[in-house]
Amino acid sequence: LLCNPPYIETQADLPPDVAHYEPSSALFAGPDGLDDYRRLIPEIGRLLAPGGLAAIEIGADQGEKVLALLAAEAMAGAVRRDLAGRDRAIIVTG
Repeated sequence: LLCNPPYIETQADLPPDVAHYEPSSALFAGPDGLDDYRRLIPEIGRLLAPGGLAAIEIGADQGEKVLALLAAEAMAGAVRRDLAGRDRAIIVTG
């Protein structure tokens, strides 16, 4: 399962080349940027086959917050960082 949900806080000030390139529904996910994760995470157990893997893109400061959402659903994940060392994805295995 591969997912790139919106993860930007609604009130975030984005550069025009970002804000005007994508529809707002592809960028913004509520006041803390986690609304789509709150909808997605409860479904992962149903969607992920045994032995399967989910790779979900996250914002640079969202690793611990998304791990907490997973833990609340009795799931665990691992944060993967990008080349700059920022949180970039969560990996969940089934």
